[in-house]
Amino acid sequence: MKLLSRKNLTLWIAFSIYAIVTGVLSLRHTMWRDELQLWLVASKSSTFGELSKTISNENRPMGYFIFCWIVSRFTSNPEWLKLTNWLISVFMSYILLFELKIKNTIKILFLCGVIPLIGYSHIAQDYMLGTLLFIILIKYYLDGRKNPIFFFIAFIIANIHILFLFASAGFVLIYFLDSVTTSQNLKQLLRLNKRLIALGSFYALSCLFVIFRVSQADAPVNRPAQTGLFYLAKRCLILIASACFPFFDFQSGDQSNQILFVSLIFVGGLIFVSLILISLFINFRNGIAVCVSNLLLIIGMSLGYSSYWWHFGVLYLLIFGSFLVVLGNHQSLKIPRRIPFLMLGVILASQILAVFIGPRQNLWEFNPYSTAEETAIFLKDNCDQTCTIIMNSQSTGTSISGYLGGRDIYYADIGEFGSFARWGLPTTEVTWDVMVSSAKKFENPILVTSELNEPPPGVLTINSYFGAIWPDENFTVSRIAP
Repeated sequence: MKLLSRKNLTLWIAFSIYAIVTGVLSLRHTMWRDELQLWLVASKSSTFGELSKTISNENRPMGYFIFCWIVSRFTSNPEWLKLTNWLISVFMSYILLFELKIKNTIKILFLCGVIPLIGYSHIAQDYMLGTLLFIILIKYYLDGRKNPIFFFIAFIIANIHILFLFASAGFVLIYFLDSVTTSQNLKQLLRLNKRLIALGSFYALSCLFVIFRVSQADAPVNRPAQTGLFYLAKRCLILIASACFPFFDFQSGDQSNQILFVSLIFVGGLIFVSLILISLFINFRNGIAVCVSNLLLIIGMSLGYSSYWWHFGVLYLLIFGSFLVVLGNHQSLKIPRRIPFLMLGVILASQILAVFIGPRQNLWEFNPYSTAEETAIFLKDNCDQTCTIIMNSQSTGTSISGYLGGRDIYYADIGEFGSFARWGLPTTEVTWDVMVSSAKKFENPILVTSELNEPPPGVLTINSYFGAIWPDENFTVSRIAP
């Protein structure tokens, strides 16, 4: 009992430290355009029907928009999303620490990694909710079969983000097959499994709907410039390395450390292939689940979502979950257990290293993630309702509008008023001539620009806000000289 109490105390200490660190980061965080785009799309929709129409051009499923829409019925302040995101992260840590039957060391090391600690935990997008649901999904997968809650969780996660749909699909497939009650008679087979078949069909149809809708959306996706087989294979290896070793920036194109670049890609590929082979060797059905999910996600990422750390984070979560499935079958291990433990240890150590070293360390918020809040405060004090705010880009303007309570802004790149970005509209390249021309349409204009430097004579700079992690989240406020 004393040993048990000591273990619980260790877990509660880890839980408390995680909650405090992520809470402080959430308080310090300034929301940026991706977060506030999601919020504004939901909060500016008066009804659920209007929301459904508004998100038609968004490359995300409806799930998180519905979540934001519900929250926005109670408050007009987007900062509440930070609170809900923090609560989700704390709940995720509780499920991981106290519900998953894995070594405590693995649990604690995972929470200390860059993705759960300083990545998804305080940036209020759909990734933290997806992480929570994925951890719960793996828990149910390891616990047993025939639990309808599993399919409910699978349905929600498929409607949160398409990357999480891919990451969970293989586990849902095998869980479904393992839950089937067998029979030599087809009619009896259908009768015995009618509820399971209904759940599986509903899930499959929802996945098809999500994939179709997202593939038809006009929202920007960074697709690869090349599509050759060799290029895609190389891209897949870089994706795996980016997920496993986030302390190194594989996307920068910097060739100064080519040896480390190649070495990490080789080690990442070796760990990944070993994980697949070990999973198939231990338990063929679990191996299929691991293979299907990983291949779907990597192929999907190689063809689209694969530009930023939050995309690589989903692949890391899947690799971590795959190791949990492998280690959850430790009775069937016909190889030394230290081999998968060593591979997972290398990845977890790399995640912790990335907290302090590498391109993701700026997630500690030593610099603001965005200067939108400061800029919006200035505009509240200096631009009343008779004043027209003119911005050069609707995508960066979203963060300003969000902190102004969804105030309509004139976006020069589309020549229209709006709050959130409306993808699919024709845009024009905005120069200072376009900004000045736009300002002349209104009696009391104020210009807010991002990445538009060296204003011409006749444009007076009032205030500038710099230091944001994202360069295009630095804003300059100007007026036309009288």
